Amino acid sequence: GQPFWSDYEFCASVRSLKSEFGLLFAVRSPEDYWLLRWSLHSLGQRATPMELVHIQNNTPTVVAAAKALGRADSWYRLGVKLNGNRITALLDGVVVLSHIEPGCTGGGIGLYTKGALETTFDDVDVQHVPGLTPDDADLALGQGQTMRPLQGHWEASQTQGETVISARREGIRASKPAILALGWQDWPAQCLQV
Repeated sequence: GQPFWSDYEFCASVRSLKSEFGLLFAVRSPEDYWLLRWSLHSLGQRATPMELVHIQNNTPTVVAAAKALGRADSWYRLGVKLNGNRITALLDGVVVLSHIEPGCTGGGIGLYTKGALETTFDDVDVQHVPGLTPDDADLALGQGQTMRPLQGHWEASQTQGETVISARREGIRASKPAILALGWQDWPAQCLQV
């Protein structure tokens, strides 16, 4: 992966024999990266923590965790989706946890394992995640992360699973435009296609 990569979903099939394993993402250097980490040490089904870890200056910090059911020596599809500053962890296509981190907007990818026994990775895949993914707070314009009215009156609603954004002209002088900022404030310059 490249340091400039952003807005992607990175997945891999993983089978671990009693080891710690995971996916590296938002890799900016060997001392600055993010890790989706999971440990499976039992052959019986157990709920164990899946963790989002930020490694900075070789110091790991767990920023979010959720228990996920699994067992050693079984195949799982582990994934992480990075969309703007939202990090989403996936297990077999199901969201396990979601976290918003303003400083995490992109970077390279990698694989991680730690332990004395074997970990196997297969079917590694990276796909671009197109467009903004507004959350529920964004639909109440001005309260969310991805849409901020700068001038004029704006409304957002969901119609058949799509977000519809409309400018209301009432109360605005015809000479003034209605302006809505899209994206996260810490985004680098982007090209918007409509």
